[in-house]
Amino acid sequence: MSGPIGGAFNYSVFISDEQRRRMLKGLFDNYYGPEYGAEVVFDTKRGAPRCAI
Repeated sequence: MSGPIGGAFNYSVFISDEQRRRMLKGLFDNYYGPEYGAEVVFDTKRGAPRCAI
């Protein structure tokens, strides 16, 4: 990739797949903490994706 945003993704080579998995799991586990007792959470505050046709 070229351009100003292309360099932003170079740090991904320093994160292993296992680290990435733990980071994402931690993000969701901490966002949906003990106040959410369900195993599955449906986020109803988001709109449906729109097609650009």
